[in-house]
Amino acid sequence: MAVYVQGTDAKTVRKEIVKLVPEGVEVDASAFAKSLEERGFVKDPKFDTSKKLADRVAKAMTASKVDLAVVTRVNKNRVAHVLVFRRGASEAEVDETVELGKKSGSDAENAALAAKLGSVFPTPKAVEEKKKPAEAEEESEAEAEAEPEKNTTKAEPAPAADEAAEPEEAPHPSTLPAFAIGLGIGIGARDFDYENRVTPNLRPYSNWGIGVAELDAEGYPLAKDPGALKNLGLTGSFLIALPFKTEVEEGGSAKPKGSYLRYSLGLRYRIPLATRSALFVSAGFIEQTFNFKSAGSLADTIPAVKYRSIEPGLGARIAAGPAVVLVGAGYRFVFSGGKVKSRFPHASLGAIAAHLGAGLPLGKSHWEARLMTRYERYFYTMNASEDDEYVAGGALDQYFTFLGGVAYVF
Repeated sequence: MAVYVQGTDAKTVRKEIVKLVPEGVEVDASAFAKSLEERGFVKDPKFDTSKKLADRVAKAMTASKVDLAVVTRVNKNRVAHVLVFRRGASEAEVDETVELGKKSGSDAENAALAAKLGSVFPTPKAVEEKKKPAEAEEESEAEAEAEPEKNTTKAEPAPAADEAAEPEEAPHPSTLPAFAIGLGIGIGARDFDYENRVTPNLRPYSNWGIGVAELDAEGYPLAKDPGALKNLGLTGSFLIALPFKTEVEEGGSAKPKGSYLRYSLGLRYRIPLATRSALFVSAGFIEQTFNFKSAGSLADTIPAVKYRSIEPGLGARIAAGPAVVLVGAGYRFVFSGGKVKSRFPHASLGAIAAHLGAGLPLGKSHWEARLMTRYERYFYTMNASEDDEYVAGGALDQYFTFLGGVAYVF
Protein backbone atom coordinates (compact mmCIF):
# COMPACT_ATOMS: atom_id res chain seq x y z
CA MET A 1 0.00 0.00 0.00
CA ALA A 2 1.02 3.68 -0.28
CA VAL A 3 0.57 6.76 1.92
CA TYR A 4 0.79 10.18 0.23
CA VAL A 5 0.38 13.35 2.32
CA GLN A 6 0.78 17.02 1.40
CA GLY A 7 0.18 20.32 3.21
CA THR A 8 0.81 21.36 6.81
CA ASP A 9 3.00 18.94 8.85
CA ALA A 10 2.85 16.49 5.94
CA LYS A 11 5.82 14.37 7.08
CA THR A 12 4.54 14.04 10.65
CA VAL A 13 1.00 13.18 9.57
CA ARG A 14 2.34 10.57 7.13
CA LYS A 15 4.33 8.94 9.96
CA GLU A 16 1.20 8.82 12.11
CA ILE A 17 -0.78 7.14 9.31
CA VAL A 18 2.02 4.64 8.64
CA LYS A 19 2.03 3.73 12.36
CA LEU A 20 -1.56 2.55 11.95
CA VAL A 21 -0.63 0.07 9.23
CA PRO A 22 -0.56 -3.52 10.61
CA GLU A 23 2.78 -5.32 10.80
CA GLY A 24 3.54 -7.34 7.71
CA VAL A 25 1.90 -4.88 5.33
CA GLU A 26 4.47 -3.21 3.09
CA VAL A 27 4.19 0.58 2.70
CA ASP A 28 5.57 1.98 -0.55
CA ALA A 29 8.20 4.65 0.07
CA SER A 30 8.32 6.65 -3.15
CA ALA A 31 7.25 4.77 -6.30
CA PHE A 32 3.56 5.68 -5.93
CA ALA A 33 4.28 9.35 -5.16
CA LYS A 34 6.61 9.64 -8.14
CA SER A 35 4.12 7.93 -10.45
CA LEU A 36 1.29 10.15 -9.20
CA GLU A 37 3.24 13.36 -9.75
CA GLU A 38 4.37 12.20 -13.19
CA ARG A 39 0.69 12.07 -14.14
CA GLY A 40 0.16 15.75 -13.43
CA PHE A 41 -0.75 15.71 -9.74
CA VAL A 42 0.63 18.99 -8.39
CA LYS A 43 1.95 19.31 -4.88
CA ASP A 44 0.79 21.88 -2.33
CA PRO A 45 -1.36 23.95 -2.59
CA LYS A 46 -3.41 22.25 -5.32
CA PHE A 47 -5.59 19.35 -4.21
CA ASP A 48 -8.21 18.30 -6.75
CA THR A 49 -10.76 15.70 -5.60
CA SER A 50 -12.54 15.47 -8.93
CA LYS A 51 -12.73 12.55 -11.37
CA LYS A 52 -9.31 13.63 -12.71
CA LEU A 53 -7.66 12.85 -9.35
CA ALA A 54 -9.37 9.44 -9.19
CA ASP A 55 -8.03 8.61 -12.67
CA ARG A 56 -4.50 9.69 -11.78
CA VAL A 57 -4.50 7.72 -8.54
CA ALA A 58 -5.83 4.60 -10.30
CA LYS A 59 -3.11 4.75 -12.97
CA ALA A 60 -0.38 5.46 -10.39
CA MET A 61 -1.53 2.47 -8.31
CA THR A 62 -1.39 0.19 -11.34
CA ALA A 63 2.06 1.46 -12.36
CA SER A 64 3.52 1.11 -8.85
CA LYS A 65 1.63 -2.15 -8.10
CA VAL A 66 -0.06 -0.68 -5.03
CA ASP A 67 -3.30 -2.25 -3.84
CA LEU A 68 -4.41 0.51 -1.42
CA ALA A 69 -3.53 4.22 -1.44
CA VAL A 70 -4.16 6.87 1.21
CA VAL A 71 -4.03 10.38 -0.33
CA THR A 72 -4.30 13.19 2.21
CA ARG A 73 -4.18 16.99 2.22
CA VAL A 74 -3.75 18.90 5.54
CA ASN A 75 -4.75 22.57 5.58
CA LYS A 76 -3.25 25.29 7.77
CA ASN A 77 -5.87 24.67 10.48
CA ARG A 78 -4.69 21.05 10.70
CA VAL A 79 -7.87 19.65 9.19
CA ALA A 80 -7.06 16.70 6.95
CA HIS A 81 -9.02 15.70 3.86
CA VAL A 82 -8.45 11.94 3.69
CA LEU A 83 -9.12 9.87 0.58
CA VAL A 84 -8.61 6.09 0.42
CA PHE A 85 -8.52 4.34 -2.96
CA ARG A 86 -8.51 0.60 -3.65
CA ARG A 87 -6.96 -0.63 -6.91
CA GLY A 88 -9.59 -1.31 -9.56
CA ALA A 89 -12.25 0.89 -7.93
CA SER A 90 -13.61 3.95 -9.74
CA GLU A 91 -13.99 6.20 -6.70
CA ALA A 92 -12.63 6.75 -3.22
CA GLU A 93 -13.63 4.15 -0.63
CA VAL A 94 -13.15 6.75 2.11
CA ASP A 95 -13.68 10.50 1.56
CA GLU A 96 -13.61 12.23 4.94
CA THR A 97 -12.33 15.31 6.77
CA VAL A 98 -10.45 14.72 10.05
CA GLU A 99 -9.66 17.36 12.70
CA LEU A 100 -6.14 16.54 13.86
CA GLY A 101 -5.95 18.91 16.81
CA LYS A 102 -3.44 21.63 17.53
CA LYS A 103 -0.45 19.47 18.45
CA SER A 104 1.32 17.43 15.81
CA GLY A 105 1.85 13.76 16.70
CA SER A 106 -0.54 13.86 19.67
CA ASP A 107 -2.69 11.00 20.92
CA ALA A 108 -5.76 12.91 19.75
CA GLU A 109 -4.34 13.07 16.23
CA ASN A 110 -3.57 9.35 16.24
CA ALA A 111 -7.05 8.48 17.51
CA ALA A 112 -8.76 10.67 14.90
CA LEU A 113 -6.84 9.04 12.06
CA ALA A 114 -7.34 5.54 13.47
CA ALA A 115 -11.11 6.07 13.60
CA LYS A 116 -11.23 6.80 9.87
CA LEU A 117 -8.56 4.45 8.54
CA GLY A 118 -8.25 1.44 10.82
CA SER A 119 -11.04 -0.56 9.23
CA VAL A 120 -9.83 -0.20 5.63
CA PHE A 121 -6.17 -1.21 6.05
CA PRO A 122 -5.31 -4.76 4.93
CA THR A 123 -4.41 -7.32 7.59
CA PRO A 124 -1.16 -9.33 7.42
CA LYS A 125 -3.24 -12.46 6.90
CA ALA A 126 -4.90 -10.95 3.82
CA VAL A 127 -1.48 -9.98 2.44
CA GLU A 128 -0.13 -13.52 2.89
CA GLU A 129 -3.19 -15.03 1.20
CA LYS A 130 -2.70 -12.72 -1.76
CA LYS A 131 0.99 -13.64 -2.01
CA LYS A 132 0.34 -17.40 -2.26
CA PRO A 133 -1.21 -17.40 -5.76
CA ALA A 134 1.52 -15.06 -7.00
CA GLU A 135 4.29 -17.30 -5.58
CA ALA A 136 2.64 -20.39 -7.09
CA GLU A 137 2.52 -18.68 -10.49
CA GLU A 138 6.22 -17.75 -10.25
CA GLU A 139 7.16 -21.38 -9.40
CA SER A 140 5.10 -22.65 -12.33
CA GLU A 141 6.84 -20.25 -14.73
CA ALA A 142 10.27 -21.28 -13.39
CA GLU A 143 9.46 -24.98 -13.99
CA ALA A 144 8.32 -24.20 -17.51
CA GLU A 145 11.58 -22.38 -18.28
CA ALA A 146 13.63 -25.30 -16.87
CA GLU A 147 11.91 -27.78 -19.23
CA PRO A 148 11.52 -25.90 -22.53
CA GLU A 149 11.30 -29.17 -24.54
CA LYS A 150 7.93 -29.89 -22.91
CA ASN A 151 6.48 -26.51 -23.83
CA THR A 152 6.91 -25.93 -27.55
CA THR A 153 4.05 -23.40 -27.53
CA LYS A 154 3.72 -21.17 -24.50
CA ALA A 155 0.50 -19.21 -24.02
CA GLU A 156 0.72 -15.61 -22.91
CA PRO A 157 -0.26 -15.27 -19.24
CA ALA A 158 -3.59 -13.54 -18.70
CA PRO A 159 -3.24 -10.07 -17.21
CA ALA A 160 -4.01 -9.76 -13.55
CA ALA A 161 -7.53 -8.55 -12.99
CA ASP A 162 -6.37 -5.66 -10.82
CA GLU A 163 -3.85 -4.43 -13.42
CA ALA A 164 -6.21 -4.79 -16.37
CA ALA A 165 -9.05 -2.92 -14.76
CA GLU A 166 -9.46 0.67 -15.87
CA PRO A 167 -11.54 3.12 -13.85
CA GLU A 168 -15.25 2.86 -14.63
CA GLU A 169 -17.27 5.66 -16.12
CA ALA A 170 -17.30 8.70 -13.83
CA PRO A 171 -19.69 8.20 -10.94
CA HIS A 172 -22.00 10.84 -9.53
CA PRO A 173 -19.74 13.54 -8.01
CA SER A 174 -18.66 12.79 -4.44
CA THR A 175 -17.58 16.41 -4.01
CA LEU A 176 -19.20 19.78 -4.67
CA PRO A 177 -20.15 19.96 -8.36
CA ALA A 178 -18.36 22.25 -10.82
CA PHE A 179 -21.44 22.52 -13.02
CA ALA A 180 -25.13 21.64 -12.86
CA ILE A 181 -28.04 22.20 -15.22
CA GLY A 182 -31.60 21.24 -14.36
CA LEU A 183 -35.01 21.12 -16.00
CA GLY A 184 -38.24 21.03 -14.02
CA ILE A 185 -41.95 21.11 -14.81
CA GLY A 186 -44.80 21.67 -12.42
CA ILE A 187 -47.48 24.01 -11.13
CA GLY A 188 -47.28 27.72 -10.39
CA ALA A 189 -49.73 29.94 -8.53
CA ARG A 190 -50.31 33.65 -8.01
CA ASP A 191 -52.41 35.48 -5.42
CA PHE A 192 -52.70 39.29 -5.60
CA ASP A 193 -54.89 41.29 -3.24
CA TYR A 194 -55.17 44.88 -2.08
CA GLU A 195 -55.29 46.04 1.51
CA ASN A 196 -57.79 48.76 2.42
CA ARG A 197 -58.97 49.13 -1.18
CA VAL A 198 -61.01 52.33 -1.59
CA THR A 199 -61.66 52.88 -5.31
CA PRO A 200 -63.59 50.19 -7.25
CA ASN A 201 -61.23 50.30 -10.22
CA LEU A 202 -58.73 47.94 -8.55
CA ARG A 203 -59.26 44.22 -9.02
CA PRO A 204 -57.61 41.38 -7.07
CA TYR A 205 -56.41 38.27 -8.87
CA SER A 206 -55.87 34.61 -7.93
CA ASN A 207 -54.88 31.57 -10.00
CA TRP A 208 -53.73 28.28 -8.43
CA GLY A 209 -53.28 26.12 -11.52
CA ILE A 210 -50.67 27.53 -13.91
CA GLY A 211 -48.48 24.99 -15.74
CA VAL A 212 -44.82 26.07 -15.71
CA ALA A 213 -41.40 24.84 -16.87
CA GLU A 214 -38.05 26.05 -15.55
CA LEU A 215 -34.45 25.70 -16.72
CA ASP A 216 -31.70 26.54 -14.22
CA ALA A 217 -27.93 26.29 -14.21
CA GLU A 218 -24.90 27.02 -12.06
CA GLY A 219 -21.23 26.75 -12.93
CA TYR A 220 -17.83 27.39 -11.36
CA PRO A 221 -15.43 28.10 -14.24
CA LEU A 222 -12.34 28.16 -11.99
CA ALA A 223 -13.30 25.13 -9.88
CA LYS A 224 -9.97 23.39 -10.55
CA ASP A 225 -7.80 26.37 -9.65
CA PRO A 226 -6.14 26.43 -6.20
CA GLY A 227 -7.12 29.99 -5.27
CA ALA A 228 -10.21 31.46 -3.62
CA LEU A 229 -11.84 32.17 -7.00
CA LYS A 230 -12.46 28.45 -7.51
CA ASN A 231 -15.61 28.85 -5.41
CA LEU A 232 -16.97 31.85 -7.37
CA GLY A 233 -19.77 30.78 -9.69
CA LEU A 234 -22.39 32.00 -12.13
CA THR A 235 -26.09 31.19 -11.81
CA GLY A 236 -29.09 31.58 -14.06
CA SER A 237 -32.70 30.48 -14.39
CA PHE A 238 -35.58 30.85 -16.82
CA LEU A 239 -39.21 30.06 -15.96
CA ILE A 240 -42.11 30.30 -18.38
CA ALA A 241 -45.79 29.43 -18.04
CA LEU A 242 -47.66 27.35 -20.56
CA PRO A 243 -50.37 29.39 -22.38
CA PHE A 244 -53.44 29.84 -20.20
CA LYS A 245 -56.73 31.70 -20.06
CA THR A 246 -57.77 33.19 -16.80
CA GLU A 247 -60.72 34.64 -14.95
CA VAL A 248 -60.46 37.97 -13.17
CA GLU A 249 -62.28 38.48 -9.90
CA GLU A 250 -65.22 40.85 -10.36
CA GLY A 251 -64.42 40.85 -14.09
CA GLY A 252 -67.64 39.33 -15.36
CA SER A 253 -67.40 36.82 -18.21
CA ALA A 254 -64.13 38.19 -19.60
CA LYS A 255 -61.27 35.65 -19.78
CA PRO A 256 -58.03 37.39 -20.69
CA LYS A 257 -55.00 35.38 -21.84
CA GLY A 258 -52.35 35.28 -19.16
CA SER A 259 -48.57 35.16 -19.55
CA TYR A 260 -46.00 34.56 -16.83
CA LEU A 261 -42.22 34.79 -17.17
CA ARG A 262 -39.30 35.01 -14.77
CA TYR A 263 -35.54 34.91 -15.37
CA SER A 264 -32.47 35.59 -13.25
CA LEU A 265 -28.71 36.04 -13.65
CA GLY A 266 -26.28 36.24 -10.77
CA LEU A 267 -23.04 35.51 -8.96
CA ARG A 268 -22.62 32.98 -6.16
CA TYR A 269 -19.76 32.30 -3.79
CA ARG A 270 -19.75 28.98 -1.97
CA ILE A 271 -18.07 28.15 1.32
CA PRO A 272 -17.36 24.38 1.51
CA LEU A 273 -18.34 22.77 4.82
CA ALA A 274 -17.78 19.08 4.11
CA THR A 275 -17.33 16.76 1.14
CA ARG A 276 -20.73 17.52 -0.43
CA SER A 277 -22.04 20.43 1.66
CA ALA A 278 -21.55 24.18 1.41
CA LEU A 279 -22.96 27.59 2.31
CA PHE A 280 -23.69 30.14 -0.44
CA VAL A 281 -23.63 33.92 -0.59
CA SER A 282 -25.23 35.30 -3.74
CA ALA A 283 -26.43 38.39 -5.57
CA GLY A 284 -28.39 38.56 -8.78
CA PHE A 285 -30.74 40.40 -11.12
CA ILE A 286 -34.34 39.13 -11.42
CA GLU A 287 -37.11 40.10 -13.81
CA GLN A 288 -40.60 38.71 -13.14
CA THR A 289 -43.52 39.51 -15.44
CA PHE A 290 -47.20 38.67 -15.21
CA ASN A 291 -49.31 40.14 -18.02
CA PHE A 292 -52.80 39.88 -19.47
CA LYS A 293 -53.68 40.02 -23.17
CA SER A 294 -57.10 40.59 -24.73
CA ALA A 295 -58.26 42.11 -21.43
CA GLY A 296 -60.40 44.83 -23.04
CA SER A 297 -61.91 47.23 -20.51
CA LEU A 298 -60.26 45.31 -17.66
CA ALA A 299 -56.75 46.31 -18.75
CA ASP A 300 -56.61 49.39 -16.50
CA THR A 301 -57.86 47.58 -13.41
CA ILE A 302 -56.18 44.15 -13.32
CA PRO A 303 -52.77 43.66 -11.63
CA ALA A 304 -50.29 43.35 -14.52
CA VAL A 305 -46.71 43.63 -13.25
CA LYS A 306 -43.12 43.68 -14.44
CA TYR A 307 -40.83 43.49 -11.44
CA ARG A 308 -37.11 44.15 -11.79
CA SER A 309 -34.97 43.69 -8.71
CA ILE A 310 -31.57 42.94 -7.23
CA GLU A 311 -31.55 40.08 -4.73
CA PRO A 312 -28.73 39.40 -2.25
CA GLY A 313 -29.22 36.06 -0.53
CA LEU A 314 -27.91 33.16 1.50
CA GLY A 315 -28.26 29.47 0.80
CA ALA A 316 -26.92 26.01 1.56
CA ARG A 317 -26.36 22.62 0.00
CA ILE A 318 -26.57 19.97 2.73
CA ALA A 319 -25.62 16.34 2.17
CA ALA A 320 -28.09 13.87 3.70
CA GLY A 321 -26.81 10.40 2.87
CA PRO A 322 -26.80 10.02 -0.92
CA ALA A 323 -29.30 12.90 -1.26
CA VAL A 324 -28.75 16.63 -0.94
CA VAL A 325 -31.05 19.30 0.50
CA LEU A 326 -31.08 22.69 -1.27
CA VAL A 327 -32.29 25.73 0.66
CA GLY A 328 -32.00 29.49 0.25
CA ALA A 329 -33.60 32.87 0.91
CA GLY A 330 -33.07 36.50 -0.08
CA TYR A 331 -34.42 40.04 0.00
CA ARG A 332 -35.26 41.79 -3.28
CA PHE A 333 -34.62 45.48 -3.79
CA VAL A 334 -37.31 46.22 -6.38
CA PHE A 335 -36.63 49.21 -8.66
CA SER A 336 -39.40 48.66 -11.22
CA GLY A 337 -42.94 47.36 -10.77
CA GLY A 338 -44.85 47.66 -14.04
CA LYS A 339 -48.47 48.80 -14.33
CA VAL A 340 -49.50 48.40 -10.69
CA LYS A 341 -46.57 50.53 -9.54
CA SER A 342 -47.35 53.18 -12.20
CA ARG A 343 -50.87 53.58 -10.76
CA PHE A 344 -49.33 54.43 -7.39
CA PRO A 345 -46.36 56.71 -8.15
CA HIS A 346 -45.57 57.26 -4.44
CA ALA A 347 -45.71 53.60 -3.46
CA SER A 348 -42.82 51.76 -1.80
CA LEU A 349 -42.21 48.19 -2.92
CA GLY A 350 -40.05 45.34 -1.65
CA ALA A 351 -39.95 41.55 -1.80
CA ILE A 352 -38.62 38.41 -0.15
CA ALA A 353 -38.09 34.96 -1.64
CA ALA A 354 -37.20 31.49 -0.39
CA HIS A 355 -36.78 28.02 -1.86
CA LEU A 356 -36.48 24.48 -0.55
CA GLY A 357 -35.65 21.38 -2.54
CA ALA A 358 -33.88 18.04 -2.66
CA GLY A 359 -31.82 16.05 -5.14
CA LEU A 360 -31.23 12.29 -5.28
CA PRO A 361 -28.55 10.68 -7.53
CA LEU A 362 -29.86 8.26 -10.13
CA GLY A 363 -27.48 5.35 -9.60
CA LYS A 364 -23.84 6.25 -10.19
CA SER A 365 -24.55 8.45 -13.19
CA HIS A 366 -24.24 12.23 -13.35
CA TRP A 367 -28.04 12.55 -13.29
CA GLU A 368 -30.13 13.30 -10.24
CA ALA A 369 -33.87 13.60 -9.63
CA ARG A 370 -35.01 16.86 -8.07
CA LEU A 371 -38.00 18.32 -6.27
CA MET A 372 -38.21 22.06 -5.65
CA THR A 373 -40.65 24.54 -4.12
CA ARG A 374 -40.30 28.33 -4.18
CA TYR A 375 -42.17 31.20 -2.49
CA GLU A 376 -41.97 34.85 -3.61
CA ARG A 377 -43.74 37.69 -1.80
CA TYR A 378 -43.94 41.29 -3.10
CA PHE A 379 -45.44 43.87 -0.74
CA TYR A 380 -46.61 47.42 -1.42
CA THR A 381 -47.28 50.45 0.73
CA MET A 382 -49.25 52.69 -1.65
CA ASN A 383 -48.96 56.12 0.06
CA ALA A 384 -52.00 57.24 -1.96
CA SER A 385 -54.09 60.36 -1.24
CA GLU A 386 -57.89 60.51 -1.35
CA ASP A 387 -57.85 62.56 -4.58
CA ASP A 388 -55.83 59.98 -6.56
CA GLU A 389 -57.48 57.94 -9.33
CA TYR A 390 -56.44 54.72 -7.60
CA VAL A 391 -56.62 54.54 -3.80
CA ALA A 392 -55.60 51.66 -1.55
CA GLY A 393 -53.54 51.23 1.60
CA GLY A 394 -51.26 48.48 0.26
CA ALA A 395 -51.11 45.24 -1.67
CA LEU A 396 -49.63 41.78 -1.43
CA ASP A 397 -48.51 39.82 -4.52
CA GLN A 398 -47.54 36.18 -3.80
CA TYR A 399 -46.13 33.50 -6.11
CA PHE A 400 -45.84 29.77 -5.40
CA THR A 401 -43.94 27.26 -7.56
CA PHE A 402 -43.81 23.45 -7.23
CA LEU A 403 -41.43 21.62 -9.59
CA GLY A 404 -40.21 18.09 -10.27
CA GLY A 405 -37.45 17.27 -12.71
CA VAL A 406 -33.90 16.13 -13.36
CA ALA A 407 -30.46 17.73 -13.28
CA TYR A 408 -27.10 16.85 -14.83
CA VAL A 409 -24.32 17.39 -12.30
CA PHE A 410 -20.56 17.05 -12.61
